[in-house]
Amino acid sequence: MAFIHAVIWIDAHLARVVHFDWRDVESLAIARGTCPQDAWFDTVATAAADAEEILVAGPDGTGVAFAAWVQCVSPAQRARIFDVQRVASTVADHLLTHARRYFEQVDRPHHLNSAGTPA
Repeated sequence: MAFIHAVIWIDAHLARVVHFDWRDVESLAIARGTCPQDAWFDTVATAAADAEEILVAGPDGTGVAFAAWVQCVSPAQRARIFDVQRVASTVADHLLTHARRYFEQVDRPHHLNSAGTPA
């Protein structure tokens, strides 16, 4: 199933890639293990490659490093990363709620006609 949105929660050891729309959700956890950072980032980026709009989140600077890596290897995918935010919680429901609220705000202007009412 193709999803418009994805949220990537990432720290130095684990990434959660959650694809979603307003009804359905698919989630994948990717442990870094002993992979070099570039190989791990590539696996995470590939897992989110089909998403049109991506939010990157995490408790530390790994999300920023991931977004910078994506910029170097795939500027087209980096353009689909709408934001990088600090989010501590790895609880799937909390992460999904945060991402849905974020994209609701981002998508709202796209669903309004020139009078500012829903199209």
